[in-house]
Amino acid sequence: MNVKANEILLIYNSQKMEDRKVLGYATPVQRQNLKERDISRDPLTETQLKGIANKLGIEVADLVDKQSDAYQDKYRSASMSEHDLLTALKNEPQLMRTPIAVYPEHAEFVESYTFVKKGMGPPDVTSGSANPGEK
Repeated sequence: MNVKANEILLIYNSQKMEDRKVLGYATPVQRQNLKERDISRDPLTETQLKGIANKLGIEVADLVDKQSDAYQDKYRSASMSEHDLLTALKNEPQLMRTPIAVYPEHAEFVESYTFVKKGMGPPDVTSGSANPGEK
């Protein structure tokens, strides 16, 4: 997945409320071009999934949301190869941990809305422009 220097690719699942909240928070950001990929409507290929795992610095198995109902119902006790996992993630996007922010050189799971602060805020927002007493 190619991401240019001034872009962030947000991979999310619109079926998840938290993912939609992250998307809503990231959308108005002006300094970066935000590209979106809703995996519930546009699933990733096995090659793309492997590339994302590499950018995250994790194994493909770590892309799986082990708390998801799909995983608990179908895969919890299954022993699967990397190829099997890639196929399952492609065919059942609800298995994937999301949201993920993909930058040009790396990627990260978005655990909160703080990923937006990584150089994405408007240029006039600095610690000096905060209200007195705030940091």
